[in-house]
Amino acid sequence: MSEPSQYKRKITLSVYNREFPVEIAPEEEVYYRQAARLINDTIGFYTNKYQDAIGKEDLLYMALIDVALRYERESGRYDQGELTKTLEKLTSDIDSALKEK
Repeated sequence: MSEPSQYKRKITLSVYNREFPVEIAPEEEVYYRQAARLINDTIGFYTNKYQDAIGKEDLLYMALIDVALRYERESGRYDQGELTKTLEKLTSDIDSALKEK
């Protein structure tokens, strides 16, 4: 991801029927909007699943746990050390193949 620009843009995110004004770098807007959509979709899932069985605050906590769990699973899938080793091997293989020609 590139460095965020120094210019900031004010946007309003709607999460769980609340408006949150945030000041962000323009190139980050898509990520903020996707994050808000993910949160809203996750809350919607738990709202439908539990309906009136749990309170609003508990719905937020369930969504928080869900999103954090997704993050942890994804971050574990992309071990930088393994990626670096794989890239180094591929680079070495390509260099060897080019030298043979």
